[in-house]
Amino acid sequence: MHIMRYALAKFWYHGTSKRSISLINWNTGPIKQTGQSKAILDAMIKAGLISKIKISGVQEGGLSFDRDSRADLKNFMDNSQLSGKIEKLYRLLLAD
Repeated sequence: MHIMRYALAKFWYHGTSKRSISLINWNTGPIKQTGQSKAILDAMIKAGLISKIKISGVQEGGLSFDRDSRADLKNFMDNSQLSGKIEKLYRLLLAD
């Protein structure tokens, strides 16, 4: 559950969701230390939580968080409640 929180925290900033992050930002901080950043990234894409995008001025591109899952992100970050695609991500991670 901690690795999932680290990954979702990339799209959470002071109580609000972030629309996107640069791909370079993905593999930094606590998620890098887990050694599972690639696996969680693949699981989040498979669950439909994020998608790869082009960002103007960022050669490597970035990751965009699913607009319809922002309420689920808020519930998870505030109350650790699993719902929607975040629950799907949790089940994917358990299967691995």
